[in-house]
Amino acid sequence: MLSFIFICSELFGQNIIFGEKGGNWKYDVIHQTGLGIQEIILMNDTVIQGRKCQVLETKEHRFSYPNPPWGEVNYVGTYTIDTNITCVSGDTVFHYRDNSFYVLYNFGTKIGETWDLGYDSSVLGQTCTTSAVVVVDTGHIIHNGRNLRYLDLNMTDSNHSYNLEGRIYEKMGHEGFLFPRHGVICQDGVPEPSSFFLRCYGDSAFSTFSFAGPNDGYGIWSDTCEINFYVGEEEFITENNIVVFPNPFDNSILIEINTGILIDILELHDLTGKRINLEYEYHTDRIVLDTRNINRGLYFLSLKFTDGSSKTFKLMRE
Repeated sequence: MLSFIFICSELFGQNIIFGEKGGNWKYDVIHQTGLGIQEIILMNDTVIQGRKCQVLETKEHRFSYPNPPWGEVNYVGTYTIDTNITCVSGDTVFHYRDNSFYVLYNFGTKIGETWDLGYDSSVLGQTCTTSAVVVVDTGHIIHNGRNLRYLDLNMTDSNHSYNLEGRIYEKMGHEGFLFPRHGVICQDGVPEPSSFFLRCYGDSAFSTFSFAGPNDGYGIWSDTCEINFYVGEEEFITENNIVVFPNPFDNSILIEINTGILIDILELHDLTGKRINLEYEYHTDRIVLDTRNINRGLYFLSLKFTDGSSKTFKLMRE
């Protein structure tokens, strides 16, 4: 194993191998129950034990699973998953957790050299071997005039609990996910039910680098690697002589009503089922809902009519 001495120094310009201001990682995720995009955002710098580090927040944007395959998908919601801290010293990126610094990436290593990822070898009641990686190849890629190093890694033992096998790039990190994830839990364990793929990375000094991804065919991604939260949505929704628009909405929702239809109850709920209190104007042929104080996300507009029937509309707040 390699040993490391932390070099307390500031990194500038093109010498920054990781943790550039404005860093943003996006990953395609395939779950058993749906599609997702996990986004890691560099929130701010911090100092831990005299060392300059970065605070990274992970969010997941969930989409419904297409049925049948390659059918329509819809945005479901966004959830904050966790926060991680990384620190850089020379050629090494450290992951700070449990009050200790563990080597995440070391771009100064050579073929055949190894490092321990520092994860507990006991997982889900099973005793695993140490989760360590070995460098099997090295190389460079050029992007936007920048010469970026990469390392190809294998796990040193098949009985590991966490996995970082594959290719890691300067600035962008691992081709699967930034941090080690559960692989097959020891030799006889159950594999993680989700798959991750690096889709794009960019920061304030590095134009967005995009990879092809498994979710490309669903309309989730734009050509510039932005997330399309409005995939599958219709701007004007027409049901039973009622028109609801715009979708997505911003400061207001308009409901146009044809003659002979009477609304008895009108309610708006968020994804958790919580009822949203709204102010609205009721006119002869339309209702205007004031949505200026509503957070971005997915909502359900429920209308109950005087004849006992009802209708629910799915709407997005941009």
